[in-house]
Amino acid sequence: MERLTHIDNKGWYVDDQSVAYDEKRRGKEVDRLSAYEDTGLEPEEVRIQYDILRRYSEAADGIGLKRIRELARAEKEGRLVVLPCKVGDLLYEVDLPEYGVITCKVLSIMYYKGPRFHVPGNEIVSSVDVEVEVVEGHGKGGSYTFELRDFGKAVFLTRQEAEEALGKEAEHG
Repeated sequence: MERLTHIDNKGWYVDDQSVAYDEKRRGKEVDRLSAYEDTGLEPEEVRIQYDILRRYSEAADGIGLKRIRELARAEKEGRLVVLPCKVGDLLYEVDLPEYGVITCKVLSIMYYKGPRFHVPGNEIVSSVDVEVEVVEGHGKGGSYTFELRDFGKAVFLTRQEAEEALGKEAEHG
């Protein structure tokens, strides 16, 4: 695209060939046009960029670019954990077939680093633990913790998923 704007010691201007005496047009409109020309984009390319930005904005759901950059950096460095639930959610546990599906309420979610009794040699491990209280089923009123890795195996986000897992467990003995 051929530039319409030019700059001199007074700022941006447009040569207007239709005006006699070699007058130069100046003003906010010319400044805006020069800024657009500085992008080097044709009008169609501007529309495409706008559409990309609009879709990003919708996908980001109000999260700013700075925060997305922080999250991307944390992900790259292995520091980002996406939790499957939040405090107050109900979870469904499948323990032993005779207990059926146990309904639990999330009390807290915490990062744990230390020895685990079920790890050979009580090695130091890192995990995200979900503390729950049993609200329905075997052990009602008790509380204990799950590890994040238990989700989809023994702990589920819906009763239906837990019942399906229980059914598969019963089939395979």
